[in-house]
Amino acid sequence: AAAAAAQPSTSAAACAASSSAQHHHPQQGSSSSGDDADSAKYRHVFLRRFTAEWVHAGVAWHSVQILEKRKQYEEAVARLRLLLHSQLSVHRRGKWYNRLTINLHRNLSRSEEALQYCIQGLREGAAVPRGDRIELGKRTRRIATAIARATSKKAVWSREIPSDLRKTVTEASEFQLLSNIRESKVLGRPLDDSKAA
Repeated sequence: AAAAAAQPSTSAAACAASSSAQHHHPQQGSSSSGDDADSAKYRHVFLRRFTAEWVHAGVAWHSVQILEKRKQYEEAVARLRLLLHSQLSVHRRGKWYNRLTINLHRNLSRSEEALQYCIQGLREGAAVPRGDRIELGKRTRRIATAIARATSKKAVWSREIPSDLRKTVTEASEFQLLSNIRESKVLGRPLDDSKAA
């Protein structure tokens, strides 16, 4: 069942990417009202979710998890690249970048390529949700550190990253959730009078 679910999504992802590219770069001479309506739908971020290609992209994204469980990391990487090439499901781009860099760095030992995709994702700025961008920034520093240590123990991770992104990566790596908030007990009258006794 897993194999059957993973196999058709390759064509689904290809269909989504090709259809998205076709609507983003329409051929000259197509001036019918139907084509204009379709082009307008693809240009509008919200209206894209009502297209078949949006559904195909969702199927392809969910199939990535199946491929990873089957340790077919090359196929998962190819599918994630295809999804990033499309302009569909833009709210998931951060997740796609994170999964792609994990597969490349951890599972395929292609750290240099993973770092390039980290940089590409960070350069998209607000197009990547803030939570995903913070996670991507932390991973960027870890990968850059691993690459730097492979060449020299005294190498600095920041040399592997463009200067305009070093501050972004530093802020992301130092970001911490407020999970250790100090608790304080306040003594007072119970809200329920029946429990006062």
